Amino acid sequence: MSVQDIPQTISVIPREFIIESGSDRMLDAAKYVTPIVENTLPYGGDRYTIRGLQVSAEMIDGTILSGADGYSMSQSVYNMERLEVIKGPNAILVPGGVMNPITKSPFLKNASSVSLELSQYSANAVSFDINRVLGKAGKWPRLVYARRQTDYYMKGQYRNGYEIAPSFSY
Repeated sequence: MSVQDIPQTISVIPREFIIESGSDRMLDAAKYVTPIVENTLPYGGDRYTIRGLQVSAEMIDGTILSGADGYSMSQSVYNMERLEVIKGPNAILVPGGVMNPITKSPFLKNASSVSLELSQYSANAVSFDINRVLGKAGKWPRLVYARRQTDYYMKGQYRNGYEIAPSFSY
């Protein structure tokens, strides 16, 4: 089913825009969709509002992950194919809306990419994405890896993380 056939407000942020905007967190990419407001938590997690209402559910590929408290860790964009922001009163649990990142999945083509990022506050990141087609049977694995390390403008604050996302289709 196409996004155009769904009777509610959905904004889709494609992978190309996420890369061009320099976003490294899902919430950074989503700020280009109104009206999303960030409420970062003291321990480094993300909390946000959509249409003025606190979001109490996290989703990935259409599956709800977190509980009703709305607290979650920051989600990176390295394994994200696109970000869907579903707005409106579509459910009692998420009346303002919800962000639904769609993760990368294997495809029928040999492809790979490597990325190196350097930015302020001693931030650096390296990532690679490898997709392969194995034989004529139509099996294909994909591996996405990312490593990010950064200091913040306040002393003693930093963010380090790894992301390893293997997937396999047949």
